[in-house]
Amino acid sequence: YDKKFMIADGKALPFSDGYFTKVTIVGVLHHLTLDDCNSVLTEVRRVLAPKGELLIMEDTKTDFLPIKIIQHFDQGDFIRTTEEWRRMFTERFMLKKEWIFRNGLVFYSAFLLDNRDER
Repeated sequence: YDKKFMIADGKALPFSDGYFTKVTIVGVLHHLTLDDCNSVLTEVRRVLAPKGELLIMEDTKTDFLPIKIIQHFDQGDFIRTTEEWRRMFTERFMLKKEWIFRNGLVFYSAFLLDNRDER
């Protein structure tokens, strides 16, 4: 694969304002505290172009015991409900679409968000 990859702190991305038209976050935020999530989302909003889109997919909290056991071994200490994810994301972005899907036994919440606010 002839593309360039880099490692960066999600709270201080090395890109200019509005650099990306699309950003994807998959299975990361459930490992972060609320404060760290808020810092990352603020930074993502900064590097996302006006009207750019953000796709987020995250583990979703459940009361179903087999999934709770699987999620325990994932070591994601901050798995949230769909409502908690939605509230967190819509503080900064406009919700375009939301859905839940299964990956094996585990349920994920997915959100397509829009960076519509003017800077």
